[in-house]
Amino acid sequence: MLSEADRKRAADILMAAQKERKQAVQLHVTFPDITIEDSYAISTEVMQRKTRAGAKLIGHKVGLTSKAMQRSSMIDEPDYGYILDDQLIADGAKVKHADYCKPRVEVELAFIMGRKLQGPGVGLTDVLRATEYVVPAIEIVDARIQDPRKIVDTVADNGAAAGIALGVLAAFALTHLMNSLLVGVAPTDAATFAAVAALFFTVAVAACLVPARRAAALEPTAALREE
Repeated sequence: MLSEADRKRAADILMAAQKERKQAVQLHVTFPDITIEDSYAISTEVMQRKTRAGAKLIGHKVGLTSKAMQRSSMIDEPDYGYILDDQLIADGAKVKHADYCKPRVEVELAFIMGRKLQGPGVGLTDVLRATEYVVPAIEIVDARIQDPRKIVDTVADNGAAAGIALGVLAAFALTHLMNSLLVGVAPTDAATFAAVAALFFTVAVAACLVPARRAAALEPTAALREE
C-alpha cells in the first residue's frame, strides 16, 4: 500500500505524461508496493484534479468485462475509469495523432443512462431499467505508461481512456428508417435503438476482423518480396 504522498506523486507522473505526450515508466516499477486500491485512488486523484480545473465527469468506462480478459489480468471483476467531457469527440471532428502518446482505437457500445445505477446488488434487470438507450462508439485508448503493463498500471492510468466518439446521429437515422418500415416502432424506442447499436457494432467488428484475418494469413517475407 502506498502513502498519500506517493499516490499524489503517481498522479503527477500520469498528468505529466499526458501533457508531454510521452509514456512514463510503469508505476509498478516506480512504486513496487502499489496495490489495486492505490491504483483506483490514483485515477480518482487525476480525475478530481481535472474537474477542479474545469472538466466535467460525464460517464464511466468499464473494461475487462470478459472472464478470459479477467483471468489474463489476474482479477475477478471488471475494472473501471472515468470519462470527462473533454474526452468527447464531436461527430465529424478531426483527431490529431500528435495529441496522444500511443493512440489506438477500439469499437465499443455506449450505454446512455436514464437514471442512476448504483449497487450493491445490481443485476441485469436493474441495468435494463436504468438504461435510456445504447449507441455504437469508437474509443481512443492511449496508454500513458510504457509496456509491459500490469493491471495496477492500467487502472491507475484510467484504463488508458483518452477519447470517445458516439454514433448517435447514425443510430437515430436508422431508427427513423426502421420506424418507416415497421408498425408501432418509435425512433426513441429503447429496444429498437439497442438493436441498431448492435447492428453498427457487428458491422464495425466485421470491418476490422476481415482485414485482420487476411493480414494474419500473409507470410511476412512473401509480402515484403511483393512490395
